[in-house]
Amino acid sequence: METKLIKKGDFIQVDYTGKLTDEGTVFDTTLNDVALNNGLNPSAKYKPVIICVGDGYILQTLEESLIGKEVGKHTFNLPAEAAFGKKNAKLLKLIPIKVFKKQNIMPHVGLEVNIDNAFGIVRTVSGGRVIVDFNHPLSSKNVTYEVDVKKIVTDDKDKLDAILSISGVHYDSVTVKDGEAMIVLEQEVPDQFKTLIEGQAKIKTTIKSFDYVVKTRSSKTTGAPKQNVLSEAKPASAKPVNQVNTVKQ
Repeated sequence: METKLIKKGDFIQVDYTGKLTDEGTVFDTTLNDVALNNGLNPSAKYKPVIICVGDGYILQTLEESLIGKEVGKHTFNLPAEAAFGKKNAKLLKLIPIKVFKKQNIMPHVGLEVNIDNAFGIVRTVSGGRVIVDFNHPLSSKNVTYEVDVKKIVTDDKDKLDAILSISGVHYDSVTVKDGEAMIVLEQEVPDQFKTLIEGQAKIKTTIKSFDYVVKTRSSKTTGAPKQNVLSEAKPASAKPVNQVNTVKQ
């Protein structure tokens, strides 16, 4: 029997662990025992994830590296340029300390902040000036990913689960039968958002119609395919600040 290779657009179920190549420090994993043994967030849920290859569900370079591979275990060593990039001096920003104080935030080295929807870390606090680094925390780091591809996913329900999860929608359950999907939401979402989800699902599955239930309410929509505008989530711990200036070099 011919071995099926992973191709762009395939949904696959994976476990993975990311670590710094030089230090061996684990910074990301889907495996519960690895997370606990390496001091990662003990309250997070660690389990295999389903991704659509090429859609940016995980690190783009990692997804591209999986194309053409078989189901099974693979190790990828990624240089900094192919992982989270090199540090860029232009991403160091100067913010007056008064901006923080107006929002009752006392800046200190290492503080994580969300400024104009960009995640940054305070690097220095001197006098009335604060320098925030908007480079990725792992920039200039070589990384290694150990990936275990469990299977190529063909079930429409599993695909829809993955689309909903990456979109950040809070939902209770999903059922799919005869091309119809029933999505039980934890809270109502805007119709525009439903249209985006349905657009993705109609492209990537055989689902034709969608019903939504929120407690005792339900609605039915028939959205046309739209461009995927899903973006990376920002860390929940980051504190919002509303003003930023570029550091003069």
